[in-house]
Amino acid sequence: MLWIEWVKKKWSEGEWEEGTHNLSTDNFCVTSRRPVGTQEELLVFIWSEGVLEFIDATDMLQPFTEYEYHVRAQNSKGSVDSLWSSTQTVEAPPWGMKAPWAQAISAYSVLLNWTDPLSPNGAISHYQVIYQERQSDPTLNTPAVTALTVLVRVT
Repeated sequence: MLWIEWVKKKWSEGEWEEGTHNLSTDNFCVTSRRPVGTQEELLVFIWSEGVLEFIDATDMLQPFTEYEYHVRAQNSKGSVDSLWSSTQTVEAPPWGMKAPWAQAISAYSVLLNWTDPLSPNGAISHYQVIYQERQSDPTLNTPAVTALTVLVRVT
């Protein structure tokens, strides 16, 4: 399964930290991206001219994950860092759903248990439980039939 996540960040010259802003910028450098709550920083872009924006479309981004970015303006006299700006990537389809466990608890009832997907990639709103009847007689050549669908809402 393939999905593309991207983040577009745009900065203006007024979004720098308090302090001296009289740098004649030779370049801007998006110095860092990091998952929120971590100190791990990654250089993702070096800007030299044009519109002050950057689209991060790397395959390292994960769905429904919050990231922080900051920009460093540099010239021959030094540099100044922006404050961190955060954003969250959008949801993607969940994947990695394991088979449920089914156990007959009487002649007329079955207990069904399952686990969350390995990667929910967002907030799971509901589970759909689908029942199919299988013939136990091998001499009958009838396909499985969907007899019941139950929607289980997550609260």
